[in-house]
Amino acid sequence: MTKKFEELVMTDDFMFGKVMENNELCRHVLEILLQTKIETLEYPDREKEIRVTGKGKSVRLDIFTKDEHDIIYDAEMQNQNGKPVEKLYLSKRSRFYQSLIDSQLMERGTLYRDLNESYVIFLCTFDPFGEGKYQYTFRNICEENTQLSLNDKSTKVFFNITADRSGMPDEIRDLFDYLEKNIVSTPFTEELEREVEKIRFNEERRREYMKTITHEMDIRLEGRDEGLEEGIEIGRAEGMEEGQELLLNLIQKMAENGETEEIPRLPTDDKFLKEKLEQYGNR
Repeated sequence: MTKKFEELVMTDDFMFGKVMENNELCRHVLEILLQTKIETLEYPDREKEIRVTGKGKSVRLDIFTKDEHDIIYDAEMQNQNGKPVEKLYLSKRSRFYQSLIDSQLMERGTLYRDLNESYVIFLCTFDPFGEGKYQYTFRNICEENTQLSLNDKSTKVFFNITADRSGMPDEIRDLFDYLEKNIVSTPFTEELEREVEKIRFNEERRREYMKTITHEMDIRLEGRDEGLEEGIEIGRAEGMEEGQELLLNLIQKMAENGETEEIPRLPTDDKFLKEKLEQYGNR
C-alpha cells in the first residue's frame, strides 16, 4: 500500500533516503550499526544510479557514500511489503549490489589490488534469516578452514530491527526502538525525529515523493507486454516524459482526494487507470 506523504516514517524507503542525505545523521547511523568510528563521510548519494546495460538500464542504490579511508557503504532499507522473506532474494540482491559497486570502481580504472573495502548493509523491518539475531554479518571464508578468510574486503551485513533487545549495544537498541516503535529516547533519536518532521513539512520533498511513485510505476509499465490496453497507452502516448507528467498529476489529484490507497492499482489495472484518467483528466 502506498502511504500518504505525511504518514511516512524512517523505515519507509523514501524517508530513510531523505534523512540519510544529512551527512552527520548518516555518519552517526553507520557508526552505530557497525560499531566503529567514522571521522568524515562524503555527502551521501541518495538513490545513486549505476548503469548495468549498454541500453542505459540502471539500478538505484538507496544510500551510497565513502569515508575518509575510502571505505564504501551502501545502505538499504528493506521492508517485507507483504512478500514472504524467501521471495525477497536478499542474499542474491546483496551479491548483485556488491557487483555493481565493484564494476563501477573498475570502470573508473581501479586496479584489482586497489578495490575499495566495502559494506553492503540491509536494515530489515523483519528477521531476514529467522535466527532471532539482531545482526548477521557475512564475509567470504574457506569451508575447509573457517579460520582462513578470502580477505577480499567485502562485507555484507543484515540488521533485524525486530530482534529481542537483550545483548545489543545500547546505541543499537535505542536506534532500533526508534525505527521499529518510533520511541524517541536519546538526543540522537530526537535529531532523527526532528529531521523526519522537517521533511514531512517540505513541499519540495512531497513532490519528490510523488515523482518517485510515478517513476516506480513507469518501471512496471515498461516491463509489461507490448499488447497494452488503451488505458496504459493514454499515459504513455505522448512519450516517456509526457507520460510521467500525466501519471504524476493523476497521483497528486488522487492523493488530494483521499484516494491514496487506490494508487497502487494504477500500474496493474488498465481499466482502473483509464477510468481515473478520464475522471481527473480535465481538472
